[in-house]
Amino acid sequence: MRAGYLCRSTSWLSGEQLAAMAAPLANSWAYVENEAADEGQYAVNLIFASALDNPAAYLHGRLFGSSVNMQWQSIEEDRFLVSLLTESTELDPSLSIFDMVHRCDVDDETPMFLWGTHVSMLRYGQYVHADASEPVWIETRIPRPLVYPVEDTPVNVKLIVRNYRIGGQIAATFWVRLAGADDE
Repeated sequence: MRAGYLCRSTSWLSGEQLAAMAAPLANSWAYVENEAADEGQYAVNLIFASALDNPAAYLHGRLFGSSVNMQWQSIEEDRFLVSLLTESTELDPSLSIFDMVHRCDVDDETPMFLWGTHVSMLRYGQYVHADASEPVWIETRIPRPLVYPVEDTPVNVKLIVRNYRIGGQIAATFWVRLAGADDE
C-alpha cells in the first residue's frame, strides 16, 4: 500500500490565500457548490479548474487531479477552512498553513459511478430539453440535467478515486479524475 498525507488547517484562510493555493491546480477538475436562488437549494457544478475564476466565490469546493486534492469550506465571508490530500513526501513550503498532517495508507484506484444516464439512452427522450449529442445526463431524482465535462457521450460517467485510510478506516477519498464508463 502506498503512503499519502491528509493535511488540514485549523486556522482560517482568506479568499486571497485560497486563490493563491488553487492557482497551481488550474489543470485539474473542480467541483463547486453555491447557494441557488431558491433558499435551501444548492447549485453544484463539475467543471475544468481552468474555468474557475475565483474559488472564494463558492461556499464549498474541491479541486482534484492525479497528484493533489484541495477542498475548502466557507465559514463566514472571506474565511475558509482548507484540507489537502497528496502522496507527495515533499509538501510545498507555501502549504505551511496546515497544522494537522496525518500519514495515511492509500488504496488503489477504484471507480464510482456518478448519477445519471446519458440522454441518448432514455426511452422517452422527448421529455428532455437536450440533444442526444450534448454532454447531458439525467437522473430522475435530481430535478435538473447533469453536465459532466467528459469527452464523447458515454452512457454513464464515473469518478476514479483512491481512499486514504488511517488505522484501517477510510479518513478521506481522493478524487483522481472523471472517466466514461467504457474507459479502463
